[in-house]
Amino acid sequence: MKKALVVFLILAVAGGLFAQATWGGDVSTGLGIGFTDADGDKPLIDYVRNAGENGLRANVNFNYKGGGPDKDGNPNPYGTWGLGFGFRAEVARFTSGESYALAGPQNGNVWWQPTSSLYLALGGGANKDVYGTPGGLGFKQSIHDADGLKVQIIPPVAGLSVGLHAFFGKTLKNFEDTNYGLGVNYAVPDLLTIVANFRYKPEETKNADGVITKSKDNAFDAGAGVNFIGLSSVGLTKLAADVGTYNFGDKSIFYIGIGESIQFKALENLLVLDLSGQQYLWMGEESNSFIPMRIRAGLSYTIDKIVPAINVQYTMGNSAALNYRDANEVNGVGGVAHFANKDKVALGISPKVTFNYGPTLVIGYNLQMDMSDPKPTTKTMSHLIYGTVAISF
Repeated sequence: MKKALVVFLILAVAGGLFAQATWGGDVSTGLGIGFTDADGDKPLIDYVRNAGENGLRANVNFNYKGGGPDKDGNPNPYGTWGLGFGFRAEVARFTSGESYALAGPQNGNVWWQPTSSLYLALGGGANKDVYGTPGGLGFKQSIHDADGLKVQIIPPVAGLSVGLHAFFGKTLKNFEDTNYGLGVNYAVPDLLTIVANFRYKPEETKNADGVITKSKDNAFDAGAGVNFIGLSSVGLTKLAADVGTYNFGDKSIFYIGIGESIQFKALENLLVLDLSGQQYLWMGEESNSFIPMRIRAGLSYTIDKIVPAINVQYTMGNSAALNYRDANEVNGVGGVAHFANKDKVALGISPKVTFNYGPTLVIGYNLQMDMSDPKPTTKTMSHLIYGTVAISF
């Protein structure tokens, strides 16, 4: 009898522990056939972008949560804590001529929330990411969005939270290159949300002997935005704008961005209209009167688990009309990082349909027209017929 009781107690304790452990993941891939109207061009078959930089990707994530309320709902004086880690495997694009596969750990982290007003995390993932600006830029600054030390503070002011981040991700080679971020989020229920963020980016890099190998002016990024939701009751669920400055302090590539975002929902949220815009202006030593921009309009309608949609995008500046892998971002606008092709103007039209029966399947077509072709009677066009699939578990 005693042995039975011991076994029962062990199972009860183990059950309580494992009840707080979760795991899940996803497998995604996609295939596209791209071709242009230029004579002699052969079709290119390759993975498409929204499956990741590599074409076939699988993620498995494990999380454990401890502490918190007891069985009677009384708070645990030691607060909640947890840990998580992931594993990712991916295969390179098969058209690159390389046949290697990559696999390894992803987003290892530990976190602790000693009180309702303080959250601490170390590592990748475990984000409290509410510091991205709400307009067309979506200005994040990697606050709580990358590897590093993350802190969230909720002061005794209704609707206010502050995020801090020391970013030392995989791309930084030296401790001296650590980036530091600050984010502020203030929300008035049913009225508006205001977000501001800042990121400091030291630019000096030292080699193993401590010698500076790259030296620039220290730079920072800063952004702010507001989202007015006071008209949500009539379907205007988003009316937002934001502004950001990139690489301020680096005189050669300093630029400013302005973004707008509007969302309207109707027919019990089945019909969705999205409008967004991005405009960028050079300001540094290499300033240029050309203002690159990107404007997108999207319309979708939900029919049970089938969602037909169409996106129309007009781009000035960093247009990739002749490279379908970059031009056809099937999930939206994406950010403009540089303006190497500042004389390009392109128009993109992208109808697609999403099927959400079990695995999510997307089938679509994308047309990109180079509107800056010097020949007045012809327009260089690139086409992409694509399909993507994602399975979550």
